[in-house]
Amino acid sequence: MRTQEFCLDLLRRASVPLVLVNALVGAAGIAWVAARGDWVLVLVALLLLFPAVWLLRFLLAPAHRLAEPLQRLAEEEKRIPVALFAFLQTFYGFVLVTGWCASVFALALGGIRHSGSDLPVVLLAYGFASAPWSWHASKELSEARETTLGALASQIAGFALVVAIGLFHLPIEKAYFVLGAVMLPAFVGATLLMLLVWMDFIERCEPSDL
Repeated sequence: MRTQEFCLDLLRRASVPLVLVNALVGAAGIAWVAARGDWVLVLVALLLLFPAVWLLRFLLAPAHRLAEPLQRLAEEEKRIPVALFAFLQTFYGFVLVTGWCASVFALALGGIRHSGSDLPVVLLAYGFASAPWSWHASKELSEARETTLGALASQIAGFALVVAIGLFHLPIEKAYFVLGAVMLPAFVGATLLMLLVWMDFIERCEPSDL
């Protein structure tokens, strides 16, 4: 199996459990927060969910716009520009994911009052932060692999923050250091994966195959 075919198949398979896990965790967080009476937080999260989907679509536009020149450069077998554009596309995606998740958790924990343990709140924030990414990944996989990589990254980022804040009770400022320590190697791995896919495309595939 060619490298890009293997990666595409892997991303397709990953997108299904992403949506399921996100739905289950988000539902558990909502139920837990609602059960202890924090209805304001639940209502705010539900009201902001659909606008968040559209906002993320707008924020993803620059990454999608890089796809056309990246495809053209790959067809022309210009390896260095392809590597540069692939790096920029992945870098933008990971900066967006990290900032998105950090902002959602900060809003849930600091911008909205809640009572009791932080764990149910961070579960709700995890579901909310990942849901728009998972939705876009399920809709755009055939044309935007970076969206699915972003969905995977949002799951990693959300999980890191859940562990740091919900289980180890770190203040959110220190949890951001954990987030950065987790996302940096994830970014390196994603960048290497995308470079491998594009270099393999240049070597072995016709332009119409990607």
